[in-house]
Amino acid sequence: MSTLRLEFDIGINWTDDGSFDPIILHRPTSSLSDITCDDSSQSETLYVRQGKRIHRGRSTLVWAAQMQRGGESPIDIVFKLTTLKAHHDDLLKEAGFYQNELATVQGKIVPKFYGIFQGHFGSRFITCMVLEHCGQPMREAQYQNLDFKVELVNRLQYLHSSCGIEHGDVCGGNILVSHGYPVFIDFEHARPHNCKRSMAIEVGKPWPQVLEFGCFELHDAGKYFGIWGPAIVEFLDDCISVYQITSPKRLVELTLHNDYIDPDDALEQAQEFVQYLVNRGTLPKSVLTMSK
Repeated sequence: MSTLRLEFDIGINWTDDGSFDPIILHRPTSSLSDITCDDSSQSETLYVRQGKRIHRGRSTLVWAAQMQRGGESPIDIVFKLTTLKAHHDDLLKEAGFYQNELATVQGKIVPKFYGIFQGHFGSRFITCMVLEHCGQPMREAQYQNLDFKVELVNRLQYLHSSCGIEHGDVCGGNILVSHGYPVFIDFEHARPHNCKRSMAIEVGKPWPQVLEFGCFELHDAGKYFGIWGPAIVEFLDDCISVYQITSPKRLVELTLHNDYIDPDDALEQAQEFVQYLVNRGTLPKSVLTMSK
């Protein structure tokens, strides 16, 4: 049986004399089989001797640390731990996704999975999942990088179509950047998924109706990360569907409702705005030459 030893203070392993005891956990023997970083034996001890807490959630603590096996060099890991009775099964379920649906994309689209461990420390029962430490959170540069966001949505589509899994909480906080590429983490809310997406997500095109598109999560991701252009735009203090814009002149006709804006100025603004939407790919170039 493989063993995980947490040999530093994680806040729950203090003793009466002010020191702390190691927390010793074991891989469950009846649920998940071992998935490790190489062809190691089925019985081993993994040591974690230092770490830093990087997140405190409602039900889990997340630590960045280094893990070592025998005389091998330490590897960078993240471990996610809970002591709450109601959430042990949640962590086992998440680990199951890494082991099964996500097995083929470990180290690429999701972190490598090093195992799930359980055991007692005093009166507490602990469940701990160990993953590869594989990047840093998304920053403003990634939010502004269209190529990065397109790759992000493409990878999410792969999780849907090839892995059969819906992430359940796609947001910047659950995406890391590793060597310039997006990596998904936190599959706490994931579930098996038979994706019904019926069309491609085209950069700059106005988003379709979600029922027509066929997949809520991918539809939301296309909007959240700005892959699609807007379906509704604001012009001259009015909101209008982009599908109604057939020319700059038509845009003015639909939105100019007062006497204090000069029609010629409004048309000039409309031409600039339509050019912007054409450059984004939201509208076809033909609208620039239409007279109505």
